[in-house]
Amino acid sequence: MRTTEDADRASESLLRPTTTSSSRVCRWRRVGGGLGALVVLFGAGAALAAAFGARDGDNVAAALAFDKSAPTTTTGDSHVNIRDEWGPGPLHEVHWDAKTGFHYDAHDGSSFEKFEEKLGARMIQSTVMKYYPTRLKSDQPSFSVYYTVEDYPKTKCWKSARTGLAPEGCHTDQWPRVYNFASQPKDASLLPALDQVTLITIAEPLVDMLEHEGEDAKLEPPNWPKQQVFGMNGENATAWENLIPKIAWQGTDYRFYGPEFDGFKEDSCHHPNDCVLNQIWQRAGGGHGKANYTLAMRETLARNDITPRLRLVLNSLLDNSWIDAKFFCVARYDSRFPLRVKLGKELRVEADRKMTGDDLAKYRYHIDLGGAGGTTWTGTIHKMSLPGVLFHHETAMRDSYFDSIKPWVHYIPVAEDLRDLRQKFDWAQANPQKCKQISAAASAWVKAFNTRRALLRHNYNTLAVNLAKTIDPSKKHLVPFEKAHPSAMLGRMRQRILNGLRRAARARAAAQ
Repeated sequence: MRTTEDADRASESLLRPTTTSSSRVCRWRRVGGGLGALVVLFGAGAALAAAFGARDGDNVAAALAFDKSAPTTTTGDSHVNIRDEWGPGPLHEVHWDAKTGFHYDAHDGSSFEKFEEKLGARMIQSTVMKYYPTRLKSDQPSFSVYYTVEDYPKTKCWKSARTGLAPEGCHTDQWPRVYNFASQPKDASLLPALDQVTLITIAEPLVDMLEHEGEDAKLEPPNWPKQQVFGMNGENATAWENLIPKIAWQGTDYRFYGPEFDGFKEDSCHHPNDCVLNQIWQRAGGGHGKANYTLAMRETLARNDITPRLRLVLNSLLDNSWIDAKFFCVARYDSRFPLRVKLGKELRVEADRKMTGDDLAKYRYHIDLGGAGGTTWTGTIHKMSLPGVLFHHETAMRDSYFDSIKPWVHYIPVAEDLRDLRQKFDWAQANPQKCKQISAAASAWVKAFNTRRALLRHNYNTLAVNLAKTIDPSKKHLVPFEKAHPSAMLGRMRQRILNGLRRAARARAAAQ
C-alpha cells in the first residue's frame, strides 16, 4: 500500500520509481514511509544493491542462496495450485532442506523490487534461525514459505473472494499460508490463507538486529538506514499555539487501491486520453478565466472517481485557509508524458520543492492519505511523531502495526472519501487541549515503538509466531521471546561489566 506522503508513502511515501510504467509522469512503488519532510527509509540504486551485498559476518545473507534454480518442492498439491492460481503479481518463496539449506526463488525486476524481495527472504530466514533453531537440524523435513512484498498481495483471486464466486483457478481454501509484508484488507475473511506480518519498511533494521544482535546493540536505538523520525534528527519542536492551523500534505499523485478492489481510482493523469487534470484544464478554457477554473475544480470534486489525494489538493487550491496540499514527485518526470508535467505547473497542483521535516513540523494538522495499498505504510508513524496531530485516513486496508494505534487516542479518524474532513478540522480547532493530548500520545507511541525490543517483539508476534503454521504446526520448536532476548535489565548489567572491563584494559594499556 508511497514523503511527504509517498514522497507520503512517496507523499507518505518512500518513494521509488519503477521501470514498468509506460505513461505515468511519476510512478512509484512504495518503499514506505513519511516523506521528504520526514523519511527516507532506503537509499536508491547502488545503495540498495549494496545493502544486499555479502557482508563480513553476515551469516544469513551468506547462507541464503538467491537462485532461480533453487528447489521448490513442497508437500501435496498446494504448491502447484498456488503458483498457478496466484497472479498477476509475483509470489515469492523461501525453501529450506537439510542438505542445501535456504534458497530463494529470485524474480526478474527492477533493483527496487529485487531489494524488497530479498529483504523479505532474509526476514524469513533470520527469523527462523533465531526462533526455530531446532527446526533446522539435519533430521528435520524440508519446508517452503510463500510471501509477498508488493503494495498489497496482487492475486487474481481477490475478486472471487469478494463476490463469493469460485471461478476455476481460485481454490483459495487449498492454499498454503502466504506471509504478507505489506498492506492487506482489514476483512481477513476475504483471503484466509493470508497472514499479515512485519511491514517491509521496518524490516531492514530488524534483519540487522536478528543477524548481529549483541549486548552492546540491545541498548542502542534501531538503525534505520537513511530514515528520519521527527524529534530524533535535529528538527526544532514548536509550541502548539505557534503551529500553522492548517492541514499539511505533500506527496505523489498515485492511484488509490488496486484494480482488484471496490473503490479503485486511477491517479489524476493516468494516460493522455484518461487525464482528469486535462479535463479540468479544458473545462476552464485552457487556463483563461479564474471563474471557469474554479468551476471546473468544483465540478471535479463532485465526481466519485477521483483519488482522495487529488480531492485534497483541489480543496486546497479552492480554499487554502485550512489546507496546504500539493503533489510532489521526487523523481524526474517521464519524458514520454510531458502533458502531466505541463498540467502540474499550469494548474498549480505540483509543488516547486519538497517539504523538509522542519517545514512539515510547523503545521498543526497532518493527514496520511493512502495510495495503491490503501495505506501509507510507515508514513503514518512518521506523521504521528510530529508536534501536530494526525488525521488518519481510514480505509479498508491495514498495516501490521495498526492494532496498536487507536482512534481519538493516537489520531483523529477521517472517512475514506474525506467527506468528514472539514467537520473534523473544525472540531480540532475548537478542542486544542484534546488535540494536544492526542498528539502527545502519538509521539509517545512512536518513541516506544522505535526501540529495538519493541520492534523485535512486533516481529516475533507477527512473523515468528505465524511461521509455526507452516514450519512447526506442533509448536515444538518455537523459542519463547524472553529466552531469545534476555531482559533489558540483564543487558544493562552485562553492559556495565563490559564497560568496566574496557576501562580497565585502557588503563592497563596507558600504564605500560
